[in-house]
Amino acid sequence: METSVRILKVFLNRWLDRAEADTNRTLRKLVEFGYYFSGSAPQKRFFAEAKNIISDKSCKYYILAQDLFSSVSKERAAEFGIAFGYYGLAKNCRFSSERLLGHDKSGLIAGIIPTQKSEAADDFHNQFKKLSQNGTGIYFIFIDELTISVSEISELIDKSPHKAFFIFTANEDTALKFAQKNVMPVLDLKNSSYGSISGQLKKRGRLFGGYCRYGNENACTVTSKNFLDKVYEKNCLFLFLIQDENCSETVCERISAFSHHEKLKPSHPIFITDILGDLERLNKSAP
Repeated sequence: METSVRILKVFLNRWLDRAEADTNRTLRKLVEFGYYFSGSAPQKRFFAEAKNIISDKSCKYYILAQDLFSSVSKERAAEFGIAFGYYGLAKNCRFSSERLLGHDKSGLIAGIIPTQKSEAADDFHNQFKKLSQNGTGIYFIFIDELTISVSEISELIDKSPHKAFFIFTANEDTALKFAQKNVMPVLDLKNSSYGSISGQLKKRGRLFGGYCRYGNENACTVTSKNFLDKVYEKNCLFLFLIQDENCSETVCERISAFSHHEKLKPSHPIFITDILGDLERLNKSAP
């Protein structure tokens, strides 16, 4: 194991042990640690902004962190944090810098699969291989849209311990199977089985999120206080918003702006991500 990861594990375990009793200080220490060890300009900017956000003692992220630390296995949180934060973001920022110096701009920090509708398992493997070869460290996989077997994807994930995966699914067996160290299941909030699946994942101390699709008809709903109240009541700490195929550009821009604003000044103790808008911003952040 490389030295930097050893240091990360020691630091994370030390502070996560204190997290429930001293949540606010723990969150500040984690952000300060991230800022100090940032390996690129985009990372430095991210942690500098994070420091500004949590300087407000009334910031909703303190409640979010307390909920997270009290319900998720410390070991799982540390493992996923390293896969997502260090390998997915830190390593990839450096990889992208090297690619750009070589005038190759094909590297993406994060990628979505499927990138196109397909019935063939080979297409999935080809998409993953292409993204992986270009240095992609974070993957958003909509597994219910694929015909590839769950066991094939599970095998691929097992062979990629240094990559972070978000598996979007409404299937109970799939969600429970993929609650691994470097995977976060993301459940369909509108599915009737959400409560049952999320309850089992929470009982096991696993990380999980919820997703909701938006379009021209329900864009106002998914940005409303009433909707976010219900999301939090469902114990969903990570909300992923996904645009419908026929969503207008104006609505997409509005949701993206809403997501960005909620990160800077959260109105609820939920971390909100607009998949396409945030991924575009993230991939553009590479130097």
